[in-house]
Amino acid sequence: MVGTLHLIFAACFLLTLAYFSLALFRLMAPNPTPEKLQRNKVYTACGYTILACVALCAVVKFLPGNALLLKFSPLFWLEAVAVFAFGVSWLTKGELILADK
Repeated sequence: MVGTLHLIFAACFLLTLAYFSLALFRLMAPNPTPEKLQRNKVYTACGYTILACVALCAVVKFLPGNALLLKFSPLFWLEAVAVFAFGVSWLTKGELILADK
């Protein structure tokens, strides 16, 4: 029960982070700078990375209990990669990465 709740809430959280990266962070003014266009590519890559991790978490959930892959804690690593991808997106949004000139 707790594992299922964790999976549901983690998926909701990660999907919210993907929404930030794919929708909110990519909003643009009428004349975007070249750096903004580059940042949008970073946001897109990060957002799709998060979505891929969520999808792979769902796949892992349906693996048989004795699968060799489960010994490597794939849910932990997929969640960690997704959160790291959002961290990159967030730092890019704060213009620590690809700041306007």
